[in-house]
Amino acid sequence: MSNSLLNSVCSSEVVSAAWSPQPAPVAEYDAVKASPKRKRNSGRVRSEDSVLTGAKRTYASSGTQDLYRNLSIVANAVRMHLNYNTQFSLKSDSGDDVFDEEFEAVVEEWSQPENFEASCRFSRQKYTRLLECLAVIDGDCGSLRLQSGMIQAVESDLIRNPDSSSDEWVNGVKADRYNKPQAYSISDRGRGGQGYQPAREYPAEFFHLHAYLHRFDQLRGVSPLLSASNDFQDVYEGKTLSMAKMKAEQLIALVFHRDALDGPGQLDASSAVEDPDSEVEGDEEEVNRAGYQVDFGSGPVLIDADPGDDVKFIQGDNPGSNSREFILLVIMIALRSLDIPFSFFDESYTNFFGQKTAWMHYERACSDKRATVAQFLNWWLKFRIQVAVSRRQLVIPRSVLSKGYSLQRPWFKFIPVGMPWWKPSEEVSSSSEAIGNGFTSPQLVCRSIGTDFKRNVRDTAKAIEYAKSRGLRLEYGSGKSGNIDKLISDSISTQVAEALLDV
Repeated sequence: MSNSLLNSVCSSEVVSAAWSPQPAPVAEYDAVKASPKRKRNSGRVRSEDSVLTGAKRTYASSGTQDLYRNLSIVANAVRMHLNYNTQFSLKSDSGDDVFDEEFEAVVEEWSQPENFEASCRFSRQKYTRLLECLAVIDGDCGSLRLQSGMIQAVESDLIRNPDSSSDEWVNGVKADRYNKPQAYSISDRGRGGQGYQPAREYPAEFFHLHAYLHRFDQLRGVSPLLSASNDFQDVYEGKTLSMAKMKAEQLIALVFHRDALDGPGQLDASSAVEDPDSEVEGDEEEVNRAGYQVDFGSGPVLIDADPGDDVKFIQGDNPGSNSREFILLVIMIALRSLDIPFSFFDESYTNFFGQKTAWMHYERACSDKRATVAQFLNWWLKFRIQVAVSRRQLVIPRSVLSKGYSLQRPWFKFIPVGMPWWKPSEEVSSSSEAIGNGFTSPQLVCRSIGTDFKRNVRDTAKAIEYAKSRGLRLEYGSGKSGNIDKLISDSISTQVAEALLDV
């Protein structure tokens, strides 16, 4: 066969192979393909309670607790979270002003340490803060009703299966087929805070579990810090190693380079040894001539080096700029486990408008967490009202009950404490104008800055009456906020509008 014919055949074979039909690609997700380039997932789907069992829960809690104890970044992040999510004020709105004032005063008395919890050490505000703190660190924390009307805190590790438990117990919780908790198994700590005493079973109606849940079939909470635990641990260890390296550079301050064959001898001439080859007492040879006396603590040092010797300070960029940027990036990622913006950690990271935007997004992220805390507060107050009514310590007027109010439809509400105005001279005018145009209401504006509209009006009225009794006259509407009558509807009086100023 000639070369031309052979080339023609080969070319036709290559062309036919190139144009031969190929198998059609299968429609699938690349995420389900195993690849040696990345870690394989478990390939199993289980409930969170089976993933984080008793021993693993203990291990996870010990890790997050150690980080909270030792790493200030974690402690600060948790405190920042608590500042935004655990501060609430009670608002009673039954329509009976006298009863509302009395009820709020009674609840404030119930909220004192000696009336609130079993150890008589924590007020309602402090208890709520600790409850959320332990839920963030350990995943959940419980509260147990007592016959005295108080409650008792139950930390996460005390909720554990009985010693002779069956399959119906899952991490200290017994639930029905709808996954509704029926009972909790709670242990007491052993002597000296070590170990556990035998567990006791409590009906679920007497117990409230404040937990971080993210699945429907989940009975126990999982700490949001767990997803950032390794990152925070790496930051902690990296900081420790960088600090050790920096200290080593400071301790080993000088490096001597010598061209001579003999060694440098003692660096401190005061500790030099006698020259054994010297035959004359007091001869210069009995002091090692190669030694240098260096003491930076005694002031400036002059080093008269021998010919061929070189002395250099150890200098290092530790940690380097790349290391610092990477550590800050890891911190930024880790703080997201609590939805905290990085600008809260480093205020110089952005300008005012960037900080304001980050704060607004964080406020939105806090709404669900605040609702969970409010559930606990409502659970406690309803229980406390039941105890007080049964003991005739609290009488609810018929005027309140006739409006359909009950514990199922309460007349009270826990409201998150708002943020004060940053620049009142501007925000008072803009809020008043928004009220006048129907974009908001005095109640909502007062709530956003942490005050109560009706309380402001009542206090203002009392202030006016008291001033009149002393021969004084208080005037409103003449301040820098402008003429409020022009900004709000005629149905709102000047005194009511000026109550926004919380005089």
